[in-house]
Amino acid sequence: MKKNNRLNWTIFGKSFMVLLISFLLVNVLNIFLDYQFAKEDVIHALSAGKTKDAFIDLNQAFSQKYHSIHNKEFLNKVNTILEDRNLEYEYDWEVLVLDQQYNLVHINEHNIFIDFQIQENEMCSRSSGLTFEQNNHIDIKKISAVEKKLNVLLEQSEEPFVLQYQVKNDKIVYLSILGEDIIENDKYKNNYKEAFLDIFESENINYNRLTSSHVPLDKIRDDVLIEIKNDKINFENYIKNDNYRPVYGYENIFEKDNNMYSYTIYPLLKSDIPFDYDGFKNINDFQGYIVVRSCALSYSSSILNTVLNHKEIVFIVSFVFVILICFVLASTLSKRIKEIEKGTKRIAQNDFDIQLKENPNDELGMLSQSINKMSQQLKETIFNLNEEINRVKKLESLRQEFIANFTHEIKTPLGIINGYIELIETTNNDAKKEQYLTNIEQEVSRINELILAMLNLSRLESGKVELHRENIDLEDLITEIIDEYEILLMKKNVKIQMNVIDKNINADKKQLSIVIHNFINNAIKHVAINGRIVIKINKGLYVYNDGEKILADQFNHIWYTFVTYDQQGSGLGLAICKSILELHEFNFGVENKDNGVEFYFYE
Repeated sequence: MKKNNRLNWTIFGKSFMVLLISFLLVNVLNIFLDYQFAKEDVIHALSAGKTKDAFIDLNQAFSQKYHSIHNKEFLNKVNTILEDRNLEYEYDWEVLVLDQQYNLVHINEHNIFIDFQIQENEMCSRSSGLTFEQNNHIDIKKISAVEKKLNVLLEQSEEPFVLQYQVKNDKIVYLSILGEDIIENDKYKNNYKEAFLDIFESENINYNRLTSSHVPLDKIRDDVLIEIKNDKINFENYIKNDNYRPVYGYENIFEKDNNMYSYTIYPLLKSDIPFDYDGFKNINDFQGYIVVRSCALSYSSSILNTVLNHKEIVFIVSFVFVILICFVLASTLSKRIKEIEKGTKRIAQNDFDIQLKENPNDELGMLSQSINKMSQQLKETIFNLNEEINRVKKLESLRQEFIANFTHEIKTPLGIINGYIELIETTNNDAKKEQYLTNIEQEVSRINELILAMLNLSRLESGKVELHRENIDLEDLITEIIDEYEILLMKKNVKIQMNVIDKNINADKKQLSIVIHNFINNAIKHVAINGRIVIKINKGLYVYNDGEKILADQFNHIWYTFVTYDQQGSGLGLAICKSILELHEFNFGVENKDNGVEFYFYE
């Protein structure tokens, strides 16, 4: 049980790490994509596309009415252009007027924007979204005091700032920030609610608690002006390009210090240059520029925080889901691995009848299938090994018999030769000497034939014989060989029948002649007196002879060396035939028929 629990935890740990890494990679990719989409949204929000018409109209009015970038009416129009058209930017924005050398001439007046969460009840709150025009309903000195205090406090700490407020009839009747009463009402100085200051935008400061950003507007403005001057070449190329109409504005978006800036430049023509939508192609015709700039502070961290906050629940649920999957997976896999372990132990104990479950068709199922195949293959291999061991034992017995037979085959003619030599030494009769020498020559020839047969067999079995294949007429070849055995056939009064169906075969003529000689010689040796030999030619040779059948236990041995059951041969003939036919890759064998035996081979 402990071992099984340990296996469960091991699988759980490994699967948990794999799934956790996969989970993290997928979520990182998901966060990255959401971040990119959100970034595109920021870029789109910063774009000045929805305000182009207002500034094109202002540009036309400038050429027809105002004529100078210092004209007060024109500058007042700049201050109110977005409000007049009811246009708003999602992010902090500003309208600048620059002269021909990109020096600052005018900045539009800023409204004061203050935002915090008004708590309506325990479960609900809403944004205040207060906007104050600089020339109405607000004490600029108090705003300046708040700006100074915010700048000092922000340098010391990034802790959120608490403000005091009171609401009556859905209106804010009292508001105090950092001790400065923005909306005064003595009645509520000691009866107020508190909230965090979320956003404070004025002419000199841009504070946003939600994005942890607070950048002086002077710095934002300076960053944009520097970029405009650095991008001067691209702007001038844009002016000269016939594919663009500069009256619609040159827009550029850039990043700096984790902030994203956007600005659009609208050229203002000199007073003596008539307004033309297709004009604006000569930079010397411009007396100045209107620049609309917008800025998303700490946009990357703000986007990332928003993305992570939106996915917090998804992360938690996914993490719990990963743990549950790991538990189920560990339990299922450990059970199946335990079954496989038991099966392999039984195989190790030579029990090859084990059959593991192969479903489902996954990696463990495939492993079970492989183990089942391995078990059967081991069973067959061990069986074949035992068979091979028995065969080797039989071969060893044949080897010993071979040595004994070979010794006997050599010893007999050598003894005869030795006897004739002694007789030659003791006789003076020349006729007898001549007869003795003839007998010695016959025995030497016998020994020579035996040795040549063994050498030929050795060469065949070692694969050193190279076949010279050709198309052979078996009928002609067999007829020639039969003629050599005419006397032996006449002695036994044997009749030969030949049946020719297909006499052509592709083989080595010399080697095939040895096989045919052996088959016909064996048939003549074993055919009964007054018997018959039937030869069939059909893409091979079938030699049948009447006579005694081969015993069942002799079938597998007759092709071995020095195996003979008639004591009339050396026992090498069929072994040589076997090697030659195997070298040709022919089919061959021997069969008992009704009244005799048939040897055969064919392609």
